[in-house]
Amino acid sequence: MKITEAYFIQHCDFPGCDLGTFEYTCPECGKYVIDYEIWWEENEIWKGKKVHFKCHECRKELFVEWNKKEFKYQVKC
Repeated sequence: MKITEAYFIQHCDFPGCDLGTFEYTCPECGKYVIDYEIWWEENEIWKGKKVHFKCHECRKELFVEWNKKEFKYQVKC
């Protein structure tokens, strides 16, 4: 299994802003990807939900989850 770290990046520091990006390096193709759809799943992922999606570059099936032991989000294939 290939694994890379992922990050949820806030759009701005304005308290009312609920926009942002989900950014990761694909563990399959190595491309850096900025995703705007996974952003809305952050709370559910942090609570333990695995979210499945495809890399925007190579279309490989991936999933993201919160690693409780290492305190980070990880993308896996």
